[in-house]
Amino acid sequence: MSSKSKGFYEWPRKLLHLAALSPAFLLPMLTRYEAAAMAGAALAGNLVWRRWDRSGRFFRAGESLTGGIILYPLSILLVILWLPYPSAALAVWAVLAVGDVVASILGRAIGGPKLPGAKSKTYAGSLSFFLFGFPAAYGLLCYGGTLSDQALWLAGAATVGGALAEGISCGLGISKPYDNDNLRVVVGASLGFMIAWSTKTVWM
Repeated sequence: MSSKSKGFYEWPRKLLHLAALSPAFLLPMLTRYEAAAMAGAALAGNLVWRRWDRSGRFFRAGESLTGGIILYPLSILLVILWLPYPSAALAVWAVLAVGDVVASILGRAIGGPKLPGAKSKTYAGSLSFFLFGFPAAYGLLCYGGTLSDQALWLAGAATVGGALAEGISCGLGISKPYDNDNLRVVVGASLGFMIAWSTKTVWM
């Protein structure tokens, strides 16, 4: 399969990845356990879908249970349970849904030098990750009720954390083209958010 046709093949998956952000708008209206139940239901649904899907439009050939469509809802479930309040997951969710998708699309479209140790990730993609992930995280945090000055700091920390997680994993040679990308971004963004949250007494 040519790179051009492969890029076209990925479009349904990328659009699904982005559309999966829509349930995030319910988070401010849900308790932690209601939000966790929502993410758990999405995880169960994706597991069933993976078992029976034969279209080949969303699951890559040979994709394991560590593929993105399974790790996406699992990562969100863990974030909802870990972060200090349910709406905090909005920042990480936005970074994952918007930053990661735009970085992949623009990184391939623009091309250019690749990150050290990376086969497919470029500096252009990493810059796109921040330029689009940050405003998305900021906007959703404000939507969730976080004060704008706090949201600015928290969204920035989450976006930088997600980008650093990708860059460091590539540099250490533990990045794969497909598997675990969602998990790496979520872990990095969550750590960035929690570091910023733990220092709120300094900047508030």
